Amino acid sequence: MTLPTVLLVGASGFIGRHASVALAAAGFHVRGLTRSVSRSQPQAPNLDWFEGDLEAPTQLERALTGANVAVYLYHSIGTSPDYAERESRVAHDFQRAAERAGVGRIVYVGGVVPPSAISCHLESRRRTGETLRSGAVPAIELRASMIIGHQSASFRMMRDLAIRVPWLALPPWLDNEACPISICDAAAAIALACRLPFSASACFELPGPECLSHRQLLAYLTGSLGTRLVERRIAAISPRIAALGLAAIASVDSALVRELVKGLDADLRPTGPTLWAQLDQPALRPLRQAIVDALSDETFAISPAPETRRRIANKTLEWLERMHAPSIA
Repeated sequence: MTLPTVLLVGASGFIGRHASVALAAAGFHVRGLTRSVSRSQPQAPNLDWFEGDLEAPTQLERALTGANVAVYLYHSIGTSPDYAERESRVAHDFQRAAERAGVGRIVYVGGVVPPSAISCHLESRRRTGETLRSGAVPAIELRASMIIGHQSASFRMMRDLAIRVPWLALPPWLDNEACPISICDAAAAIALACRLPFSASACFELPGPECLSHRQLLAYLTGSLGTRLVERRIAAISPRIAALGLAAIASVDSALVRELVKGLDADLRPTGPTLWAQLDQPALRPLRQAIVDALSDETFAISPAPETRRRIANKTLEWLERMHAPSIA
């Protein structure tokens, strides 16, 4: 029997490497789009790699040909001053190419849209989702805040802060809240979104099991790491100034740090319907355990680690069985 094909854009990235495990468990033949097969294949030799440039229309259409579904994980946050315009243009071209190739559905992982003080990168994620959902090919947008995993840029930024800074001045905006989610749950959700029985575009929030402040998340991290932060509250410090200091100590690209920190100046709780309503609120990985998982996975050279792969595959199969997901072949 021929398996349905999914084109995974961003297959070599943090979310993509984990999503490929869930998609394979869900019964898809996974085709990964990469600019360099020689670099990507050693990390995931079982994937069907397609070398091409997302911004080259001819190459993109060839990559999409024969795909039943496309999972879109592309972003260029912090790569240039005009990255938001670039992301919008690429999303528009991708939606058009998917229509010409006869793709049945697009699944996109974006970010939570706060009610106010939206940062440039969160606005770009919002525009990308809106662009993909406005085309002829139905698109499912999943909106997540921080995804917990050892190669997540936002998680690494917080981890570095908890490890390398013994004394920390905490501005009031760190009391803003988010609902972080384990990469295992996020990866399984992507596979689930590929199989949902919808014929029209939709948008779902992807919250984790607990909503907490960024200050509380730091406390969780220091507890898991066995470190200690001496905190002092200060009246005001802008995210832009805080980002400059954090960029100096984080193991994340400084331009990416600046964009991510600006996003903390808003509450990132979910504001719309969640994907979990489709499963009657399934049990999610507890946040403290997701943090331990992420720290443990750092000992493995190739991501995802074997135990993480097993957890993703099992959760994907459990959720698909629970919702009696139909085949899309």
